[in-house]
Amino acid sequence: MVSVFASKSADLNVLLVSFNFCRPDENQDPYGISCLRTAFNNSPYKLPNDRISSLVIDLNQSVFADEIIPQILCAIRESGANILAFSNFIWADRFIRLALPLVRSEFKNLLILMGGPMVSASEESLKATYPQVDFFIKSFGEEVFKNMRRHLLHNGSPFSKSASSSLIELLPSFSELDSPYLSGQIEVKKGMSVRMETRRGCLFNCAYCRHRNANCRVYQIGQMERTKKELELFSAAGVKKINVLDPFFNDINNQNMEKAKGLGFLRTCRKLNVSSEISLQIRPEMLKKEYLELASDMKNVTFEIGIQSLDPQVYPHIRRGNFRTREMVLEKLSCIQACKINSEITLIYGLPNQTYDSFARDIELLKALGFEDIKAFPLQLYPSTEIIKTYRNFGLKAKNVEPFGILQIYENPAGDFNRMEKLAEAL
Repeated sequence: MVSVFASKSADLNVLLVSFNFCRPDENQDPYGISCLRTAFNNSPYKLPNDRISSLVIDLNQSVFADEIIPQILCAIRESGANILAFSNFIWADRFIRLALPLVRSEFKNLLILMGGPMVSASEESLKATYPQVDFFIKSFGEEVFKNMRRHLLHNGSPFSKSASSSLIELLPSFSELDSPYLSGQIEVKKGMSVRMETRRGCLFNCAYCRHRNANCRVYQIGQMERTKKELELFSAAGVKKINVLDPFFNDINNQNMEKAKGLGFLRTCRKLNVSSEISLQIRPEMLKKEYLELASDMKNVTFEIGIQSLDPQVYPHIRRGNFRTREMVLEKLSCIQACKINSEITLIYGLPNQTYDSFARDIELLKALGFEDIKAFPLQLYPSTEIIKTYRNFGLKAKNVEPFGILQIYENPAGDFNRMEKLAEAL
């Protein structure tokens, strides 16, 4: 397919297709798509006629393939794209699989890329599942979009290391990534909610989680100066809420707390008098007093805490720790309440060794500690996670659940999954 771009003067016309649950107070393009557009538009190799556009399928508006696929085909025709890039999350996979044969049939010379969490298997498996796709981005996408012209048009060379490979694994220089806000790719408006990235990746390897990088590494996004400028922009515009996209905001990997990135972020917010709501993802057992003291003094801060379970019989099988971990979590939850920090708790039901009684005890314990905002969700089984390989060993049963065909637990050995479901719905 790269022969289409044999001429160095050929224009690049990229169409990014993503699927999102759009919210009226957020930017129409998902944050990740905006990062890719920023990388493409700020590329030193970009020529004046190179262009990139996006199609966002709002899954709040439609979940029917016969409505969604025509939108994709129409967008390709109208844009005149010669490169199509799919952002594939589990809720999008069904529609992409159905669309690909029709896309390839009509647009035979179209170069098709795919990235996202669903690009996680071996190259052989990916090609078997998505035979119409030319290249799979099995890494972060900014470097690919930044270097698209150089890779495709410089002597006709492909993205991958060898001409026979369809896998792209190019890590960007994370500390030098351009901000989609500061670059103007996302227009910041009064009253909107924004997603802000300070770090990417996660140190942990939870058995049920797919939204992580495979090597369990954490990368710093930009420098503190970028963070400060974004916060200044948000404050000046009157942004309502800042959702910080760091799955382990309170990282204590560096024992020198003065160098902890999360603390630096909060101190910057306080110094700038940021009044927007600030939502942070917290690993409770790792909380240090410095985080608690600072957050307790900032009433606009909310901790998002994924507890998942408090049952030590469940912990080892989801890679969340052991009995000691449970005691540490409870201790820190008590501290959070003592500091009067706004908090949102999430649980999962349908986990290995979990029963209705243990699930109900978790909820009762959290309520006794004073937590009111508690939500619970059924266990979903994502490709390339550890738990999708082992759930049957615990007598759990799963089925594809509509409208997205996601594999989800529906029964457990105790036969009380339906009771757990009703209890979760009542929260």
